[in-house]
Amino acid sequence: MQIDTQVTPSQKNALHLWFRRCTAELNRQGISQELVIDALNKHGLDVPWTEGAFKECVWKPVAKAMTGQESTQKAGRSDYSAEYEGLCKFFIMKVGVILPPFPEKEKDE
Repeated sequence: MQIDTQVTPSQKNALHLWFRRCTAELNRQGISQELVIDALNKHGLDVPWTEGAFKECVWKPVAKAMTGQESTQKAGRSDYSAEYEGLCKFFIMKVGVILPPFPEKEKDE
């Protein structure tokens, strides 16, 4: 298995150059941000989940909505339980997926 290292400065520069080219083309064609974002939201992309994506796209917005706190480090002792229960209910009702149980210290160490 190959281990990724950090991107190089050349890769980062190339990415931002590509961003500029994409935005120039979208602006040239009169394509608004709203149109692209709506299309992404409606149709999505087939991107596999990662731990970071789940945290940023699912957990943090739910945490902020339920507790006003987005940071996992600043959460109160009971916040995780409420957020977990809310997410489990949502995933069962709206996605049809049963999420795995929350880890228990005694069982998962």
